[in-house]
Amino acid sequence: MSVQKLKKDVVSRWLGELEANYNVKLDSLCYNIAYEVLARTPHLTKASSVAIASGFCPYAARLVEWVGVKGVYISIKQNLPGKGESIHKILSMAFPEVFYDVFSRESTRLNQLHDKIIQNTRQIASYFFGGGGILQGISNDEINKAEEMIKRAIYGLSSVAVRLGIELSRAKVFTETPLISYSLNLWGVPDVIIEDPEKKRAIVIEWKTGTPEIKERDRVQVYTYLLLELERLGYITPDKSLDEVLRIAITTEPKQTKVYPMIIRPGIRGSHYYSNYPSLPQATRKEVNELVSETRQAITKILLSSYFISILISGLSPAGINYEDAISECGIYLSSSSDGKKVGGLAFNFIPPSLRRFAPSNCPLMEKRSCPWAEYCRIYFAEFEHTNIDTEMWKFRYRTIAKHMRDLALYKALYELSRIYSPEKLVNYIAHGYGFNVAINMHNVSIQDAGKTDVSIEVIEKPSELEIVAKTNRGLYTLFNGRIDVFEFEPDESKKYFDDVLILKRSFRNYEYIDSYEGKTVLNIASSEKRPRTVRQRKPINMYIVEPHVSQLTLMQNVFARVTDVKYDYYKHEISVVITPISWALKHSFILFKRLLERFSAERKLTILVAEANADLTHIELETLGAIHTAMKKLSKDLNLENNSNVQHIIRVIRSNKRRVLHLLSGLISLRYKSVGNEHGV
Repeated sequence: MSVQKLKKDVVSRWLGELEANYNVKLDSLCYNIAYEVLARTPHLTKASSVAIASGFCPYAARLVEWVGVKGVYISIKQNLPGKGESIHKILSMAFPEVFYDVFSRESTRLNQLHDKIIQNTRQIASYFFGGGGILQGISNDEINKAEEMIKRAIYGLSSVAVRLGIELSRAKVFTETPLISYSLNLWGVPDVIIEDPEKKRAIVIEWKTGTPEIKERDRVQVYTYLLLELERLGYITPDKSLDEVLRIAITTEPKQTKVYPMIIRPGIRGSHYYSNYPSLPQATRKEVNELVSETRQAITKILLSSYFISILISGLSPAGINYEDAISECGIYLSSSSDGKKVGGLAFNFIPPSLRRFAPSNCPLMEKRSCPWAEYCRIYFAEFEHTNIDTEMWKFRYRTIAKHMRDLALYKALYELSRIYSPEKLVNYIAHGYGFNVAINMHNVSIQDAGKTDVSIEVIEKPSELEIVAKTNRGLYTLFNGRIDVFEFEPDESKKYFDDVLILKRSFRNYEYIDSYEGKTVLNIASSEKRPRTVRQRKPINMYIVEPHVSQLTLMQNVFARVTDVKYDYYKHEISVVITPISWALKHSFILFKRLLERFSAERKLTILVAEANADLTHIELETLGAIHTAMKKLSKDLNLENNSNVQHIIRVIRSNKRRVLHLLSGLISLRYKSVGNEHGV
């Protein structure tokens, strides 16, 4: 693996800020540990959390990402396409249809938008609310707002695309596609990306359906999508320095702009959209030089936030070092002004000074109760007292995060496979009967070996096999073992079925089929199985459309789904895989993906890479833990129960039933805190 200059530069900036701010000198080993954690960890920071950390408050982001406090902003959601709101579903399904009609087929004019939106709204109502009526689950206000926002987007695109040199008639549109980058350690779901694959130019649209006011976190969030799209188009690579990334991302000339961000909001007169991007600012009176400076700061803060949260969540385990070994070289301790005691800890737990606004101990927003996280911030940061309850609940968090790392190992492996091989070569290997063994180095970091190869990949002669292991000082342990396969998409076949069913087929390959004798097929495969290897029934999977102009699989059009059935036709020598949404919550993203397949397959034959995956439910499990922990903290403090025998009994039960409690958490059983008058309950 080549040295990832971007991560080294950002780590140096972060730890350098800490040294200057706290007047300490950190050992060079600290810099190496931070870099190696980022290079090795499978963790990904959500774009919404980065927006909170760099656009509002990093302590709030810690509460969401680490403690498990559910996002309190209506606009801050988890990475579920559709955002859970019906207006976002309307926009994600209706906008591509309107866009192609207006700019490609020219069969729709702006005065016909209402009918197009109503048509898509009827479909959405049928898919998600149990019937075809518009008013069943979707309000007229939402329909009107969606219509207004789509019109604003169309008008805005019409004026800006010419100046950017983007031909909308040949542009591709995709909505709500999850994008994963291990260069940026980011996981984001842009609302809309309009892309010209030939010119490698794009426009990113972020819908803001709430108040007309554009907040700092809104501007930050759209810039996270700008960075992801820049890497998708191949402009950002891990070996770029921070200065190179800033030069690529920020331009003052429209024709040189590679990705242009837009925020569409309702209820504003005088402008169709908002953008503070320097080359074509809209709805802002700031000078270009000031906008350049602001954009540089925003992108730098995004990277600092993403890397800081990744290290905070990952801990030191990816670098093979425990807390006690690192604290002597990488500790920052300060004298408390009140009692003279030393307070502090590991340098990696200190927020980068350029992100920090207020400390929880003297935050004016908390005192005025104007911060939506104030109550939780006081409990976990400002007035935190370590008790037995805290000890047990944090143990559960560490176990949850360890499972989270295993669940995300697949994405880390696919990203690294794409870096070492091109996606086309990867597909060719799989089609010729090879599998892959990916080993992530988690041996102890030292000053001498930092920066050496952290991921090694071995091509194995085991069809459709993908194994991911961690190399530690104690030996090897498996992070993931699953199947991968590639298919050619046949749109006519899938159109026979409902929108929530997809059929993928492929013929038996040379190494799977030799001859048939007396009606029996002879298989020559490198396993003890009696049939070809492919993805397995009832397994969750990720599907990727292999796009020629995108170099990373995890940045291609994709969807998370489930294999419902696998059929083998030994007379046609053919495998059929039936795929459906894995849950009701992900039905929307499945339908969007299928629409993409049908639209793009009309222009060229599509190759689909399918990989078995684990369902990452970390955010739900952490939210459950956060609810339990907060409730117990409140009970303990409000009723002075810390030494009460009932609380001690609860702690003993938790300690003796760790596996059972974790099973309940993974089963999404949530306990909630209630406070009505003098009644308290968990």
